[in-house]
Amino acid sequence: MKIGLLVGMEDTFPNALQERMEERAADITVEVIALEGTELDDLCEYDVIFDRISHEVGYYRSYVRHARLSGVRVVNDPFLVGSDDRFFDAAFAERLGVSVPRTVLLPQKSYPDTITSASLRNLIWPVPFDRHLEAVGTPALLRPVGSRGWRLATRISSLDDLMTAYDRTGTETMMLQEAVPWSRYVRCIVVGGDRVIVARYDPEYRQYLEDPDYLEPLLEERIVRDAAVVAGALGYGICAIEFAIVEDKPYAVEFVNPVPDFERSILTPFWFEKVVEATAGYLVELARAGRETIELKKPRGGGLIASVTDLSLPRGSDRKSPVKKKAGTKKPAAKKPAVNRSSAKKKATKKKVAKKKVAKKKVAKKKTRNTR
Repeated sequence: MKIGLLVGMEDTFPNALQERMEERAADITVEVIALEGTELDDLCEYDVIFDRISHEVGYYRSYVRHARLSGVRVVNDPFLVGSDDRFFDAAFAERLGVSVPRTVLLPQKSYPDTITSASLRNLIWPVPFDRHLEAVGTPALLRPVGSRGWRLATRISSLDDLMTAYDRTGTETMMLQEAVPWSRYVRCIVVGGDRVIVARYDPEYRQYLEDPDYLEPLLEERIVRDAAVVAGALGYGICAIEFAIVEDKPYAVEFVNPVPDFERSILTPFWFEKVVEATAGYLVELARAGRETIELKKPRGGGLIASVTDLSLPRGSDRKSPVKKKAGTKKPAAKKPAVNRSSAKKKATKKKVAKKKVAKKKVAKKKTRNTR
């Protein structure tokens, strides 16, 4: 079994992670991936790839996607990262029962030269900014839909503030979001869906703070559940989700950072140790579960379907799948006897031949009668 690390500028985290995995699992090889080009029929040598940089490097992104064809488990899934959308994530979380701020998606301020007015005929102009601001309320935040963190985020107190900030956004797709008046704020690091590290966090200075008694047990339990539900539903193996707490009610306000910075200087030693331990355990579990089976199917009408069978049980596991409960008390319908298609086809062919012979005999008799 082999785990490959695809690393970026981080230094302390990948080093500590590799050491921890080697301590936990002597039977698993862990190494930093070395690349020099990839051929179409290359089979990836790793069972698991922990990807920390392909969202910024195009070659790495194609490499990890190609590795999926070999059944490699990639964290995070390269078909998810890079298609992040804060607006969709917020709408999705709300439908899962998670509280989110009021939010409105806005048309872009400007477009590339290749986009003309003919391409924008579905847009109504002018955009009713006053109505959107009224729906969200003030104070509000104007934020990019796609990029992570708080880049280009602007606090809005009036319509004039909104128009001034919006005019500076260029081709970025923006959303207007309620700025909830929080009294407490936490950042959750979700690892493998079932490991949720809840850290006190200062969003203004981007600092993790050590405070074990920051949340009451019931409030922390709800935040853990909400974070795990959102991360699991969106398909992320590792991500960060931020919650603003208003009168003991948590609002998910920052979705979903799939590559949070895990350097020791950022996390602080206290949280760094927890993240390293949780991540090492998760990646070792994935490696022992084995690769996934990739099946390529050609459906009717052309095209190609790739389906992935998740081999979630470790190799050699003898656990049986749960038995499905029977619905109702109706007796199962009697099975029809199996039909031998080849023999049935032969019989049908013989009948056709016999009919043709009879028809030929009739035609021959008519001809002989006429000649007489």
